[in-house]
Amino acid sequence: MSHSKNSAPARTVRDLLIIASMFAALSTLPTSAEAQVKTQRKGWITPSTGPNSAQQTQIDRRFGMFIHFGINTYSGKEWTEGTRLPSTYNPTKLDTDQWAKAARDAGMTYVILIAKHHEGFCLWDSPATEYDVGSSPVTTDVVAAMAESCRKYGIELGLYYSLWDRNWRDGIMRHSGSLDFDERTSLDYLSYMNGQLTELLTNYGDVCELWLDGGWVLPREDWHIPEVYKLVKKLQPDCLVGVNWSIGLHENPDFHAVRPAGYKKGLPIRYFPSDFRLGDPMLPVFPDPKLYSGPDKQLYYMPFETTVTLNTHWFWHPYDEGLKSVDELEVMYEHSTAQDNVLILNSPPNRFGLMDEHNVVRLHEAAARLGANPGKPIPRNLLAGASVSADSEAADAPASGAVDGNPETHWAAGKTQAAMTFKLASEQSIDRIRIREFKAASGFAIQEFVLEALVNGSWRGVYEGTEVGTSLLIRIPTVEASQLRIRVLKASSQPRLSHVAAHSPDEAPGTERSGSAVPFSDARSSSGGGLS
Repeated sequence: MSHSKNSAPARTVRDLLIIASMFAALSTLPTSAEAQVKTQRKGWITPSTGPNSAQQTQIDRRFGMFIHFGINTYSGKEWTEGTRLPSTYNPTKLDTDQWAKAARDAGMTYVILIAKHHEGFCLWDSPATEYDVGSSPVTTDVVAAMAESCRKYGIELGLYYSLWDRNWRDGIMRHSGSLDFDERTSLDYLSYMNGQLTELLTNYGDVCELWLDGGWVLPREDWHIPEVYKLVKKLQPDCLVGVNWSIGLHENPDFHAVRPAGYKKGLPIRYFPSDFRLGDPMLPVFPDPKLYSGPDKQLYYMPFETTVTLNTHWFWHPYDEGLKSVDELEVMYEHSTAQDNVLILNSPPNRFGLMDEHNVVRLHEAAARLGANPGKPIPRNLLAGASVSADSEAADAPASGAVDGNPETHWAAGKTQAAMTFKLASEQSIDRIRIREFKAASGFAIQEFVLEALVNGSWRGVYEGTEVGTSLLIRIPTVEASQLRIRVLKASSQPRLSHVAAHSPDEAPGTERSGSAVPFSDARSSSGGGLS
């Protein structure tokens, strides 16, 4: 219901109860002294200037797949009102193995499956509602099938769950304008949510993330996030909780919506407690503030998970306008995973329950562009955080612009022959180097260049090439190097590089690394020609 004078007293009491529950949740968070006690609740957010172990695990995952699938797939719409008949949901060729394999082969390490979207239709047979797959022509528990497929292909499972449910209690939340609950209704819905979340977090094995959405349609207090968070951490301590549009304003902590460009250190966490920030389909800015304030005025570290879609729409659509290009995906990945952040890319299954072949192919093309070996995750960039210098640079385009992940920055030399050096924190095995040239108004400039590695104190050539262009992936025999150097030998104008990455060989447990650098004359690459 909307606000009214008659509801004001109950609203005041409810607010006091909610504030009390927020501080009760805070009281269960470990203090700095308790952090040394073995009984600390693993995974709970605490005041910190850096990631806790669960957040670091999320950062290390780097890249995942969002999977929008459900009754909306059959509507041609992104949102429906919770009134479509379950009989319209009919994926006759449902194949979650195909989804998981597509994600794994795209270099992704986890998926986020839509378990329930805003219309309230559940992809599992929930005892709490009839509006689910159990009432449809295809009764397969999609959450269970996806969990099994993830285990089969060695990736992790995360779940999306909409707070907003337009089917619940005869559509009391169907219309999103000026909604509000009285205290009884709010607690009833909390019971409903917690029942369903208990089903999801106890019946399907490990869940790495819980992605909550739709909170903006009600005052934030109506969702009882402290109680939801407490339940999640009780059932699965390592499951990270994020709520879309996570940050508020000092003057209005429930303001909708603060976008990444407006993030500032110390802004209030809109839905507290939660573990990471969301704001789809936005990308983080540079620099990306990580510290935000809780109700206790202390600062909490929160990474950002970028959520974008490969197609034009989130759910499969018969008139979708096409896919993002490999060039777009490469830059988006670099942008989103820089600064200890994460990217999930949505690829929606069609009405048969299969991902379209052109989606699968595009995902594989992007993985190859980013240096992934078949069936392996996108490799970590060893140059992220490396010390970088150049013997020549323009005042407005320093060498650091080639490794910061920011698509708005690049390195520009002050002369046509120039060198850039990357100093690693420690010696690393390197077998792939990826370079993107910044395209000036006059076009690409580099015509000849050499890659060198510092091995045992001596510079060794590992590759010689001509053009770089939009993107060049160079595969070299493995070297153990503490520094890398790019020397531009010939350019038509001022050379500019927008991104440089170096990667280690994929290693299976127990395998040994390959040996030392090979002679310069033996370097070969299918990506651009070796030395003869």
